[in-house]
Amino acid sequence: MDRSKNGARNLAEQIARGNREAEHELVVAYYSPLLSRLRKRLRSLASAEDVCQETFVIAIRKLRRGDIRDPGKVGGFVTGIAERLILAHAKANRLFLQLTDKDANALVAFGPRPLEATERAIEDRMIRRAVSELRCARDRDLLLRRYWLDQNGPEIQRSLRLSSVVFKKAISRARSRVRHILICETDLNAPQ
Repeated sequence: MDRSKNGARNLAEQIARGNREAEHELVVAYYSPLLSRLRKRLRSLASAEDVCQETFVIAIRKLRRGDIRDPGKVGGFVTGIAERLILAHAKANRLFLQLTDKDANALVAFGPRPLEATERAIEDRMIRRAVSELRCARDRDLLLRRYWLDQNGPEIQRSLRLSSVVFKKAISRARSRVRHILICETDLNAPQ
């Protein structure tokens, strides 16, 4: 890839037109340097890889919409997204409950449709992060049991000694709180 200003501008324009090859070219050109930079800033390789993958999903989504101020500065654009994600990652690491992220092992780095697989994994990770941000331990427990441990409603009700009505209200409230957290997080990643 031509990393000159014109090369970067051309790449941004190609992605905005829906060119999947250009998306792949962006990842190939910037993945290694960005991962190297992230490894210096984050404690673990896994965290650096997570932030790197999230960065490219967000960058490609924004480039598809043409949400870039100066298309000639794609490298700076990608780095800026990564910096904001590092801040969000640091915040997430200070949360009350850390849920395991087994889906990271299931990611295929660059298969035939890497972006879709990465987007699904990132959405799952975002939901897990949002659940871990819930202040109420019961909300976290309800959602964890229902969606990650695949327990059904009556099973959860018995184990937590909840009536059907209380369970339905509590799970609804917990889902609503997660949606609110996700909306706030999405606003953080919105184009400026």
